[in-house]
Amino acid sequence: MNILIIEPIGSGAILVDTAVEMGWNCFLLSYNKSDRILPNNPTWQMCSIIEVDTNNKTEVIDTLNKKDYKFDIIVSGNEYYVPLSIELSIQYGLRTLPKNLIHISHDKSLMRAYLKELKLDDIWFDSISGNDDIHTKSIEYPCIIKPKNAAGSFHVNKANNIQELEFYYNLAQ
Repeated sequence: MNILIIEPIGSGAILVDTAVEMGWNCFLLSYNKSDRILPNNPTWQMCSIIEVDTNNKTEVIDTLNKKDYKFDIIVSGNEYYVPLSIELSIQYGLRTLPKNLIHISHDKSLMRAYLKELKLDDIWFDSISGNDDIHTKSIEYPCIIKPKNAAGSFHVNKANNIQELEFYYNLAQ
């Protein structure tokens, strides 16, 4: 089994350890510079590292096309590269989210609407479009406030009361 893991940063690092533990051929696609340096870990050294600027989709595709790579699975090692993993999976003919859903991978409002359409909306949530909404919606505390279009848990906070909710809402704007 050949697995390509794109930028296994943070919690995505477990993907590398698990793939190696399972005996899979592990390929790591990473810029491997600046804020995306792969750790010097003996397990990770068992993987093939493909160095390319993962923020440049054209460069990624060109780099992968130069060799005859065969992948069975392509996954993002963190949420920033989900759209790229979807596009590469499509290019390699692998099962993935449909391309028309790439735009919702980071937009929580769109994702929730899609899940609701599929009747998979078991988790209570509500959307706030301004400070007035905070006072008119029935919100139970504590609650979690998350920006609708962000990643990496940026501006995700726990609000214990309406004042904290207003503060965190305005902070995220």
